[in-house]
Amino acid sequence: MKKHTNAFVIWGVAVALATGLFALAACGKANKPKSAADTAAATSPETFADVKSIAEVKMPDQYKAQFPEEVATFEADTTPLRPVESYLKIFPFLNTIYAGSAFAKSYDTPRPHLDALSDAKGSARISAKSNSVCYACKSSQYTIAQNSGQNLAKTSFADQKSTMTQTITCYDCHKNYPGSGSRTRQTANGTYLGAIRTAFTTAFATEIKGGRMAPADAACGQCHNEYYFDPKTGEVSMPKELNDPAKIFDFYEKMGFFDHVNPNTGARMLKAQHPEYDMVSSDTSSMHARNGMTCADCHMEKTASGATSHKLTGPLYSAEIRKRVCLSCHTEGDAALVSTITKINAAMMAEITTKGNALAKFTDDLAAANKSGRYSAAQLDPIRAQEREAQWFLDWVMNENSKGLHNPRQAQQCLERCASVTAAGEAALAALSK
Repeated sequence: MKKHTNAFVIWGVAVALATGLFALAACGKANKPKSAADTAAATSPETFADVKSIAEVKMPDQYKAQFPEEVATFEADTTPLRPVESYLKIFPFLNTIYAGSAFAKSYDTPRPHLDALSDAKGSARISAKSNSVCYACKSSQYTIAQNSGQNLAKTSFADQKSTMTQTITCYDCHKNYPGSGSRTRQTANGTYLGAIRTAFTTAFATEIKGGRMAPADAACGQCHNEYYFDPKTGEVSMPKELNDPAKIFDFYEKMGFFDHVNPNTGARMLKAQHPEYDMVSSDTSSMHARNGMTCADCHMEKTASGATSHKLTGPLYSAEIRKRVCLSCHTEGDAALVSTITKINAAMMAEITTKGNALAKFTDDLAAANKSGRYSAAQLDPIRAQEREAQWFLDWVMNENSKGLHNPRQAQQCLERCASVTAAGEAALAALSK
């Protein structure tokens, strides 16, 4: 109990820092920066034609004359914000809890979007059994093919390797209709910003068609969110209209879904997938979402001329974003804000490590019980379910690229649930041996 109390103290400080001592809650519409959500019209998005092949996609070179700064900054986005490292080395406990998952073979910190396709093709997670659905968010070519009626989900990754040649480009967010009006809404002025991937537009159709999702969030959220592979079709699918980790967990429980089996414990495991959109868009706990902020507000700078830079960054790395966006509500000053972000990040990394180490021990203990041959499936299955649940809530924070910074309150709740379920699992194991 004492450990949990200390954790709540740490997280209480983190949440207070993250919200500027609740400054955001008191921040009115007149004080916060103008965001895409503020200007989004409450009308259904206009339909813009899809292309039938990658040959019809307009590439950045074709937009250089019209959008020189946007293209130049997009093409310059080739360097990771931080040096690429292996999460398996940063968090050694992952080697234990990811047993049976491809992520136990390779799992690195983020690379730029322009590296998405080459990174996938060279990933150690890809095997002879991998199917081409792994290209779904790495290239618009996969989406274009699927939208044109081709069923690629049953083809192998290797078979499509020579076909998939174009990584993420303008089309992924703008189709062939970029323009200065895009950021506010897909309007009749001929511009488009939003999602092209049908798994996302289907799952969140109500929000998109009702004008309740900002285009900038749809563009980013279509890939930066939780998804699963449909057991029947093999296609990328998403829990319909859900972005809360507890509700998504219940969704998977009801359908009996699992991503892989831990060979040591026999548990049917879930693997969360970089749920940035889900974490930041949760109106019940995300202060940023409640104040109308979008992905573009915090990750895309403005150039001196007022153009939107397409070299993606973030508040920790961009003084321009901190000045234009963050400091409108976080009024403690730039140096103090950088210190705040750094402290929150350090606290979260420490908590992830603490909870992860405890979960790894529980996993090892359950593996020992499983291999002992002393217990029946009826005795072990409830404890396997606890391993599954604890890992899901740790994974939700672990695999969210901000490591909880997008929504410290939700991150705290998830890590505490992981801790409580892990402790209950250890107690259940102890009771078995008596």
